[in-house]
Amino acid sequence: MQIITLTYDNHTVAHASRERFWLALHIAALPAGDPTKRLVTFMALYARNVLTGELPEPYSDERARSFAHLALVEPAAYRAHRRRGDSELAAVLGVPVSEIPHVRREQHALAPAVRPRRTRSRPDHGRARPARR
Repeated sequence: MQIITLTYDNHTVAHASRERFWLALHIAALPAGDPTKRLVTFMALYARNVLTGELPEPYSDERARSFAHLALVEPAAYRAHRRRGDSELAAVLGVPVSEIPHVRREQHALAPAVRPRRTRSRPDHGRARPARR
């Protein structure tokens, strides 16, 4: 049986196989809805999906974190609150504060290109313009 060991913040946080995943005790003990627990759970789902062939290899913790960000961060919520500080934004999005710089980069990369505003020239309706000196 192939097992992937997941690490986050330099700690082992979970193990995943094709059939299931196991959260480390310090993660499993966190309350439901805890941002770190949510992140690690989605990382573990990513690892399981790599092992089953649903997602392409190779597994990496960085790719698992990006997968978790995509699953957890609603783009509209991010856009509505993106100007807030990291702590406030993390609370709104339900992710660990340490993930906010990564989330900001990923959301910026995913955002549609913003077109510069066109300035409309006003029609002169045949009026003569004053001479410039």
